[in-house]
Amino acid sequence: MKKRVLSILLSSLMLLGLSACADYGVTNSADATAENPMVITLAHNLSDTHVTGIAIQEFADKVKELSGGRIEIRIFPNGTLGSETEVMEQLMAGVVDMTKVSAPRHGHLQRRVPHLRPALPVRE
Repeated sequence: MKKRVLSILLSSLMLLGLSACADYGVTNSADATAENPMVITLAHNLSDTHVTGIAIQEFADKVKELSGGRIEIRIFPNGTLGSETEVMEQLMAGVVDMTKVSAPRHGHLQRRVPHLRPALPVRE
């Protein structure tokens, strides 16, 4: 338990340091320009060379291209911001905007986060 609390605390401090150093631009796409883009943070635990990691990068590139540079997705790969569980907690707290996690590992969160629920009911 102490190790988990320490891990969450250290992750939070690391994120605070990252956010203090970063300039994330505007907070909505209506005000975004190519010079001052809206930045969306996306954290995941896959390597840059994993097929899904490559797809995430291609997604970010396409968003930037189609928005004319007004929307940028800043990717934190390789577990940079913590484990899948820690990143999911950061998503719920509003620290990161998007994530890619393995659904079976986070089934216990379905009751707390309605967006994680499958489209069709699942028997428990």
